[in-house]
Amino acid sequence: MTETEGVEPEGGNDTVEGGERTPSISEIIRDGAPVEYIPLLVISFIVCVIVLVLFVRAVNEHRRYFTKHTMQWLCTLGIVLTFPFYTVMYLSGIIVPRAMAKLTFLAETYEAISLVFFLRLLFTYMGGKKKTVGKLKGHQVALANPPICCLVCLPHIRFGKKYMVVHECFILQLVIFQLILGYIDLLIG
Repeated sequence: MTETEGVEPEGGNDTVEGGERTPSISEIIRDGAPVEYIPLLVISFIVCVIVLVLFVRAVNEHRRYFTKHTMQWLCTLGIVLTFPFYTVMYLSGIIVPRAMAKLTFLAETYEAISLVFFLRLLFTYMGGKKKTVGKLKGHQVALANPPICCLVCLPHIRFGKKYMVVHECFILQLVIFQLILGYIDLLIG
């Protein structure tokens, strides 16, 4: 057995499924970038800039119709920020391939958090959680609609306080599980 056998390469466990190590950006530049890398990087950068410009435009448009509800502004900003956040994370992952797993973890966690923003925005538009429950109380929703219309035996859902609490817990558990499972994936992978 030689000295280098069994020794993990510098930089941690950066292997892909085939067993080969993910190159760092300096190694890609030093060894000469593959032919398809440069156009991919240019296209990704252009898409990232377009999404950032659209984000700035959306924020400016929203400011024009801004009400006095700060929570409404913050929730809308948090929802709209999802797309630029994703593009910047994945562009960074293309530039720094070793960081792709961590950047994907951040992007997916932020996506789960944006669902919480969306729920809060719904409550804000309807006047708060209590008013939302009051307005929707007694209404029914049939689950036998597309895409699950074949399941006609599904019950009708009645809106109420219990329904809202259960669904709010479902959204919050998504954030918690996304964090936990993403972190475990980072540790294992």
